[in-house]
Amino acid sequence: MKYGVVYGRLKDETKDPYQLAAEYGFDGLELVFGANEYEQNPLWTPEGVEEIKSQTVAAGIAVPSVCGGYYNQRGLAADDAELRRTGVEVLLTLIDRCADVGMETILLAFFGKGEITEPQHEDYVVEAMEQCAPKAQARNINLCLETTLPAKRFLALAQRINHPHVRIYYDLANPVMWDENPAEGLDILSEFVAQIHVKDRGENDGNVQLGTGRVPYPDVVKTIRKIGYDGWMCLETPAGNDETAANLKFIKDQIGE
Repeated sequence: MKYGVVYGRLKDETKDPYQLAAEYGFDGLELVFGANEYEQNPLWTPEGVEEIKSQTVAAGIAVPSVCGGYYNQRGLAADDAELRRTGVEVLLTLIDRCADVGMETILLAFFGKGEITEPQHEDYVVEAMEQCAPKAQARNINLCLETTLPAKRFLALAQRINHPHVRIYYDLANPVMWDENPAEGLDILSEFVAQIHVKDRGENDGNVQLGTGRVPYPDVVKTIRKIGYDGWMCLETPAGNDETAANLKFIKDQIGE
């Protein structure tokens, strides 16, 4: 198993975030690509890509993935055709940039304004993947969907897309918000799961320390072992250095490493 942390979850303005993640024992750092001023994101330019590569080499750490929060605001499932068209254009560029960095995964988030709620939204996602998956395959990038869909409906969507480079980014905590058992959901979706977000949800659905919320981690770990998952586990836990270190220890102890 390899362990990563989402950019911004460790806090120290005096240290490079790549170095900081390495110091805390993480194997990788998951970057973030949001909608606000995305052209200023280092991932958006060749110069920024070179900067990221230099920082990873200096820190001795990997950058396995990017969290595409951009698509929560300007979604591939949007009813606005122009938003969908722009989203595809951005994704095609992002595939190249991420491949140049050496990433494996682009997380495509479907929350908030970008949520999949109606059948036509699923049609839009299928259409977008038809446009983007060939390039992802050519650049050896996985486009990983993360949605609010119940596991069986999510499975049907993944089967409908049916492309080896369109996968699922499974969040261990989000399913409890719609009263679904995350261990069961992981089992149902296992053939498509390429990466996992690790976090926990409290009674009010807030992000809490691992092991203090509603995620049944012993059952989740049993499922991880059952399906043979041995990829990246990226912490999306509350920000804070001591808290993040404790969360890394928790999940490693649960996995048995």
